[in-house]
Amino acid sequence: MWGVKRYWKIYGGVKGLVRSVLLWLACVLALLGYTDRWAELILKTLPFLLGSTLVGYVVIICSSGREPLSLLALVKSRTSPEASVFLDLNAKFIHFVSVRCSPCFTRRPSAPP
Repeated sequence: MWGVKRYWKIYGGVKGLVRSVLLWLACVLALLGYTDRWAELILKTLPFLLGSTLVGYVVIICSSGREPLSLLALVKSRTSPEASVFLDLNAKFIHFVSVRCSPCFTRRPSAPP
């Protein structure tokens, strides 16, 4: 059960998504202020944001020794009892990155007339 199914279960599934305050805030802000200029700005800054996210994750993983990561792998997560804290952290990271990449798969802003 590895892959997307496991990530989705650890993340909290539809219930976790619907309870996300940040999701609803993002939807409201998107509906209130969406313009082609705003979309263009997001697409221009996306590589920097994604790069800084990946660097942060690498720093956390690489700067931790073997023992702290092993402990995180043994401790059960409060939000997803069938997963360890380490898997929970990775699921949240995958979600964070996939949400940040989602604008790449939407409609590109149209060119000005």
